Amino acid sequence: LQGYVWLSSQKVSESYSYYSYSRRDVAPKGPKLLLMAAPFLVSLCDKVGWNEYEGVLFDAAEKLCMYGETDHALDLVNKIAPTTSSFKGISERRRICSRMASIACKKTINATRFYADPTGTANFLIRFCNQVGTKALDAQLTENIIEAFVDSMCPTDEANRRIPSKNIDSFPLEAILGLFLGEGKHHNSAALVKRVLQGYVWLSSQKVSESYSYYSYSRRDVAPKGPKLLLMAAPFLVSLCDKVGWNEYEGVLFDAAEKLCMYGETDHALDLVNKIAPTTSSFKGISERRRICSRMASIACKKTINATRFYADPTGTANFLIRFCNQVGTKALDAQLTENIIEAFVDSMCPTDEANRRIPSKNIDSFPLEAILGLFLGEGKHHNSAALVKRVLQGYVWL
Repeated sequence: LQGYVWLSSQKVSESYSYYSYSRRDVAPKGPKLLLMAAPFLVSLCDKVGWNEYEGVLFDAAEKLCMYGETDHALDLVNKIAPTTSSFKGISERRRICSRMASIACKKTINATRFYADPTGTANFLIRFCNQVGTKALDAQLTENIIEAFVDSMCPTDEANRRIPSKNIDSFPLEAILGLFLGEGKHHNSAALVKRVLQGYVWLSSQKVSESYSYYSYSRRDVAPKGPKLLLMAAPFLVSLCDKVGWNEYEGVLFDAAEKLCMYGETDHALDLVNKIAPTTSSFKGISERRRICSRMASIACKKTINATRFYADPTGTANFLIRFCNQVGTKALDAQLTENIIEAFVDSMCPTDEANRRIPSKNIDSFPLEAILGLFLGEGKHHNSAALVKRVLQGYVWL
């Protein structure tokens, strides 16, 4: 084993043609073949004792990581780690495999690697938790690895934050949040989830300069899009908020709504509210959930339903109001919210002071007048419908 580990870690100069003087250097890859030999390795270690081989196993893990084969190091641990704590020699085997896993994770889950490749680092953590993390290893190991990841993603000192070298459009946020759900998960889940969300919202709001060709000096700027992936992770987000309490996450949820609107993704902000808003007022924790979702909806609407946006695009603003009323407006949110949003739209379309009327930048040939008027029909609609409908008609005729 010692000989193989050493040989696999050497750069070899070998002949590659008929002429012996034509040679090329072959970079070392580390002891990758240990993965195929894992069953024999386990049998030998069980027979002689794991302590006998711990040095060479640690060296193998180090060498695999040194030559960029951390996935192989993790796969090796996954193959030789114990699955139960009930058999002979388990304590030493557990200790050695835990140390090997720790070596692989420390080489991959750290601030330098995270900012070089946030998505790759997150996927490595998920593989670790779903494979090695299920083995009979040291109980504290998985918690330490998750904490190291969170420290990299969202440092406690904001001055240590760095813009990543790659965009995070494919970041596995849903799977990362899923690591904190279920019985027996991390004892400090609430605080760590909050930091994951804060880190993601911040990262998604940064302009990234990334390489886009074979040459590292060929770079392009990727504009931020805001935390759009929260939409896919909404079911996990609701479960976590219900588990810990919505108050714990209100700050980061408000920030997410602000950032989505800031980068022109108000539709995504509205869709996020639609996914996490309560549909009934009969279950536990409804008051805080209603308050937070109402505030998020209000943030999105204020960014879209105002005079500036209306005159820039009357039809788009009207369609946004219709979406709001037909989707979010049907949820169990603050009763006054929908009325306030409709009034803001009417104030934009037909100001009470005619001197504030402005000619729009786009024509209104496709203006959804029928759907707008439909918002005022039916039981329980706006208490001041008559006056508002009159102003909608006056505004439309003028426009």
